[in-house]
Amino acid sequence: MWLTRAMSIKLLGKLNQVSRVNLQREQPGLEGGAMETVEEFRREAALAKADYVQSFSSGAEIFPLGPQPILVTDIVMDSSKPVAVVTFQLAIGQSVNLSLNHDLGVAVSKLLSNVAEGLDWGLGIAKEVPMAEIGTSGEKMMLH
Repeated sequence: MWLTRAMSIKLLGKLNQVSRVNLQREQPGLEGGAMETVEEFRREAALAKADYVQSFSSGAEIFPLGPQPILVTDIVMDSSKPVAVVTFQLAIGQSVNLSLNHDLGVAVSKLLSNVAEGLDWGLGIAKEVPMAEIGTSGEKMMLH
């Protein structure tokens, strides 16, 4: 899948939502500062056990959507299920669903952040804004 800058920002916001939704589901009494503290602790724990050393190898022989990357035109999150599902709407009219538990959501968020830092997309501004506010307004993002 190809992610534009706008879709990358939106995905980072959705991944942050996944983390909060999963935490609220597991510990419904947490609020405010306590939630942020527990969320940061869990994030650090997930990152500590994530494997960022193993090289990617694409041994795939079957490509259900074809061999070429496809542009992502929208990203939607469904948090009504026991594990949050992020849906990538593709330019070809199809979609790809990704079920994300907390650890996988944190790992994908970290990878995307690392890649975005090297692209000079100006996402440093987004780091100053609480990630819960990015891409969560429900409005469609315009692509230019």
